[in-house]
Amino acid sequence: MTMRYISVQLDVVTADDRASYQTRFSAGLNVIEAPNSWGKSTLVQSLVYGLGLEGSFSTSHLSPLGEAMTSSIELNGHRQAVVESSVTLVIQNENGTFLRTKRWAQSLDHQRHLIQTWEANAEAGLDDAEQVDRYVREAGSAVRELGFHYKLAEFIGWDLPQVPSFNGGESPLYLEVLFPMFYVEQKYGWSGLSPRIPTNFQIQSAYRRAAEFVLGLESLDRTKRIERGRQTVARIKDALRDHETRLELDMAKNGWQLTEKVRPATVDAGLLGQEEVAALFETVSDSGERTSVQMRLQELSKNLAELSETAITNAGPRTAQAQSELRIAEQSVTRLSTRIKQYQELHEATVAERESLSERLTELNSDRDRLIDIAKLERLGSDLALTSLTAAHCPTCAQNLDSAHVATGIVLDLAANTKLVASERGTVESLLAAADVRVAAVRGRIDLEQLSLREIRQSIRALRDELVGPTNSPSVSQVRARLVLENQISTMQAAFENAIQLAEELARLLADAAVAEANLRVLRQEGPDSEDATTVRLFSREFRQSLRAFGFSSLPVDELSISESTLLPEHGGFELTLTFDINHGLSASDTIRAKWAYYAALSRVCSMRAQAHPLGTLIMDEPRQQEAALGSVAALYQELAEIGNDQQVIVASSANRIDLQASLEGLSVNRIISDQDHVLAAPAQVI
Repeated sequence: MTMRYISVQLDVVTADDRASYQTRFSAGLNVIEAPNSWGKSTLVQSLVYGLGLEGSFSTSHLSPLGEAMTSSIELNGHRQAVVESSVTLVIQNENGTFLRTKRWAQSLDHQRHLIQTWEANAEAGLDDAEQVDRYVREAGSAVRELGFHYKLAEFIGWDLPQVPSFNGGESPLYLEVLFPMFYVEQKYGWSGLSPRIPTNFQIQSAYRRAAEFVLGLESLDRTKRIERGRQTVARIKDALRDHETRLELDMAKNGWQLTEKVRPATVDAGLLGQEEVAALFETVSDSGERTSVQMRLQELSKNLAELSETAITNAGPRTAQAQSELRIAEQSVTRLSTRIKQYQELHEATVAERESLSERLTELNSDRDRLIDIAKLERLGSDLALTSLTAAHCPTCAQNLDSAHVATGIVLDLAANTKLVASERGTVESLLAAADVRVAAVRGRIDLEQLSLREIRQSIRALRDELVGPTNSPSVSQVRARLVLENQISTMQAAFENAIQLAEELARLLADAAVAEANLRVLRQEGPDSEDATTVRLFSREFRQSLRAFGFSSLPVDELSISESTLLPEHGGFELTLTFDINHGLSASDTIRAKWAYYAALSRVCSMRAQAHPLGTLIMDEPRQQEAALGSVAALYQELAEIGNDQQVIVASSANRIDLQASLEGLSVNRIISDQDHVLAAPAQVI
C-alpha cells in the first residue's frame, strides 16, 4: 500500500490582509522550480508538517515553516504580523481514498498538535465529509484511535511492527523513523550518505529496523523473534526463581532438606520420574539422622497399622454413647457437605461477579482514555469536541444508541461524561476490591469447613472401629494416639505431594529454560535469510547501476555494495557513512552522487518487491549539492522520471532555469514554476 500527494495549500491571515498559495502534484515526477528566496523549502516542509512528521528531523515542537507562516510576512508593501496560518494537504492512497488534513502553524484558537481531517472516496466528496479532529506529536498519537499517525498508517496501509527498544521492551516502528527513508531535506539531509534516522524514539538499531521494513526483509521478523526469545528466557527464569523460593520455604517449614539440586526434566518425558523426585526429599532428626521423607511416611504408616491391630478392650460400657456420637458425627458430615457445596456455589458466583466487574472496569478505562483524547483535542483547539465520540456508543451507560432518539446527537457534554465515567470507575473499583475480599473470605470459609469435615470423618472412622470390635475397645489415649498419627501422616503426605509437584514444575522449567536459551543462541547465530540475501544483492546491483549513471568516479563502482549486516553502502568492508568522503578520499560531488544512488536504488527495489513497504512518494529538496555536474544532474532526473512510473517523485530546485530546462528535456514532468517574488507574496491569490 502507498500514498501520494494531491495538493497543498498555505494560508496566512494578518490583521489587515490574507495570503494564500495552492498547487497540485501529479502522479509521476514533479519539479518545484523557484529561487532560494521564494520559499521553496517552506512549501516542501509543509508537505512534512501537514502530516505531523517534522519529528523525523528534529525533537523541537516549534513549527519548521518559514517566518512568513509563523511570525511576519511582507504584504502590500509593508511587513505585517501573522495572526493565523495553516497548511492544508490532500493525499490519496492506493485504494483511491482521499484524506484532507489541516494543521495550524500559528493560531490563537488552535494549537499545533491538532490536525483536522476529512476522508472521502472522491476528492470532490471531501467538502461534504465529516470532520474528525486528531492529535499528533503527543503520547498515543501512533497507537490510539484519535492519534493522527495511527490514522495515517492505516490510511497508507501499513501495519507498523513492534520492534525492540532500549528499555527492554518493544515499541512501534514510528512513522517518524520511516519517513527519512523517502525524504531528503535540504538543511542536513545531504550531509553523509545514510538517511538521518531519529534516535530519540529509543528504538534499537533504528536505521536497520527502518530499512528492513521498507525493503520487506525477513530479518525484521528474526529480530523480533530474538527479542521475544530473550523475553521468554527472562520470563522462565523469573518463574524459576519463584518456584525455587516456594520450594525452599516448604523445606524450611517441614524441616526437610534436598539431597541434591533439582535437575532439568528430559525433553521427551517433560517430568522427572516419580521415584527420582521422591528421593530428593529427606528429613533430619534432632540427632542429625537423615531419612527420606518417603521412608518416614512408610514408617508412620506401619506404626498406624500396628496401632490399628491393637486389642480392643472394654467396648461394652461405651457402645450406646459411641453409637450416639457416631450418629451425631454422620449428621454433622451431611450438614458440612451441604454447607461446603453452598459455599462453593457462592464462590463460583462471587468469582463470576468479580470477573464481570473486572471487564466493566476495562471498558471504563477505555472510555476514560477516549475522553482524555477528546479533552486533549479540545485543549488543542478542536471545535468538534464530543462529536468526535463514536455516535453509536454511549461512554456513560455502555449501550448502543439510536441517534434518531437523541436530539443533539450527544449524550452529555465532555465535562459531564468525564465526571460520570470517573465516578463509575471509582464505584466499580470499590466493588471490585470488595469482591476480592468476598472471594478470599468464601475460599477461606471453604477451607475451614473442609478441615472440619476431615477431622469429623477421622472421628467417624475411630468410632466405627470401636463399634465393630467384638467386646474390647481401645482406651481414649489409644484412640487419640491413632487420630494424631493419622493426622500426622495426612499432613506429611499432603506436604510431600505439594513438594513433589513443585519439584516437577521446577524440573520442567529448567528444561524449558535450557530449550529457550538454546533456541535463542540458534536465532542469534542464524545468517541472513536466503531471500533477504537476494534482496540485498539486488539493492547492491541497483546502487551500482545508479552510481554509473550519475558518473561516480572516486572509487571503482564494482567494489561498492550494500552490506548484508548494516544495509548501508560499503567499500572494502568499511561503511560509507558520514565521514566516508574523508576515509575513502571521495570528492564532495561524488558524496552527493552516492546519496542520489542510494535513494534511487531503494525506490527501484521497493517497486520490484511485493513484500516491500514503499511510501509511494520520494521527496528531494535541492538535490544538486556541491555543484554536481550538469550531466550528472540530467542523469538523476532521468532516473527520477523512470521511478515516477511507479511512484510519485517531488523535487524542489533553485537551479538556473535554463540549466534545469536542459536537464528535464524530453521527460514527462509536472513543472511547478514560481511567478511571484515569494510563495505567499500575492494576497488571497491561488496559483
